[in-house]
Amino acid sequence: MKLSQIKKTPLLLILLSFFVLNCPTEKKDDSTTVAALAVLSKSATVVAVPTITSFTPTSGVAGASITISGTNFSSTTSLNTVQFNGTTATVSTASTTSLTVIVPTSGTSGTITVTVSGQTATSASSFTVNQSASVPSSLTYTSTNAASTSGNIIIVLGSSVTITNSTPAVTGTTVVYSVSPSLPSGLTLDTTTGSITGTPTANQSLTSYVVTGTYTAQTGYALNTSSAPTRTLKIYVNSSTTIANLTCNTSGVAAGCLNALAFSCTSSTLCYSSSTACYATTSTCIQ
Repeated sequence: MKLSQIKKTPLLLILLSFFVLNCPTEKKDDSTTVAALAVLSKSATVVAVPTITSFTPTSGVAGASITISGTNFSSTTSLNTVQFNGTTATVSTASTTSLTVIVPTSGTSGTITVTVSGQTATSASSFTVNQSASVPSSLTYTSTNAASTSGNIIIVLGSSVTITNSTPAVTGTTVVYSVSPSLPSGLTLDTTTGSITGTPTANQSLTSYVVTGTYTAQTGYALNTSSAPTRTLKIYVNSSTTIANLTCNTSGVAAGCLNALAFSCTSSTLCYSSSTACYATTSTCIQ
């Protein structure tokens, strides 16, 4: 190499380095970079899958409160979707491990599902939806063994007459009956049907008995005894009288009575101001 060429080399290197250091570079868009990082972050987030470990009780009627235990529920009630065999239920309280829900009105028996953030858990066993017991709203007996003009009276006339056809008519579902005070000797109350049967062993004046009808609460449903209907049932036993002697007059003045108290029946020594009063519980007159 010639001497002149060696002397020029350092100068060329300096010029080349200056060119490289000052060469313009491509400027990247910072906003695009931030967006890309956000997508990567979101895709990297793992959504916890809920699980159902148990629920109690395992059966109940519509409106019953059920507790579901598990994992990865939302502590916000509205973020948990619970279904009974496909029918959505109301979530009343929630934590990450427990949900309190109400069995939906139109719910049917089947598995329970809990959905949180698009992830669904299904129970291993089925929940049984029971038929709700209708609270009885009325209870009525029909007069028996006599041509009485109104219900809720059992009249026994004659010697050793057996009571028949004394099963009450009930609105609603009633499965347990009780009576107070105890029925006359010889008579019994069937606590399942409400039927009063038997043969009275002695005469008895008109006496009131209160029959109560209640229903048995099914699992998960509270028994509301305050709504149980009652029926005051009058029972009269007399082996020597007739219906005519027990019937109050509807006009005129009864024998032995005054105009102001014109109503009575042959079997009574009392007089009343009206035919309605004549059939009072304390009277031996029967309507």
